Amino acid sequence: MKIVERAPETIVGIEVVAPFPDLSVVVPQAWARVFARRSDLLSGPDDVFVEFSTDLGDGDYRELLGAVVAVPPLSLPEGWRLGKAPAGRYLHHRHLGDEASITDSFAAMYRWAEANDQRPGPHRLDFGYLPDHTRPHDLYLSLI
Repeated sequence: MKIVERAPETIVGIEVVAPFPDLSVVVPQAWARVFARRSDLLSGPDDVFVEFSTDLGDGDYRELLGAVVAVPPLSLPEGWRLGKAPAGRYLHHRHLGDEASITDSFAAMYRWAEANDQRPGPHRLDFGYLPDHTRPHDLYLSLI
């Protein structure tokens, strides 16, 4: 794990807002919608999707599932939302296991931050989603 500086990024995707216990149901449903409409966003075989998560407090989270875009579109396809991942310091970890264990990797990142006197912020980024689930994931946890 290492601390990196990230530039801001614009993400276009499908948004889900839910309490943490409900995310395990609503996020996979949203990914199915994103993958079904992937041609709205991506064009190349090496393009990957990202999950941008924001802790809203009181156990609620906003998840934006989609793709990073270099230039924000003037209009969005129906059902898509625009989000901005802020610049700043992030803890980075490359997850090599299956997608079901990504939560474990984020938990390890929180433990590392605590053990190294780093204060986690409200944002998480997870790059690497594809319909066939074959790629490693680059995980980022914002730091305050």
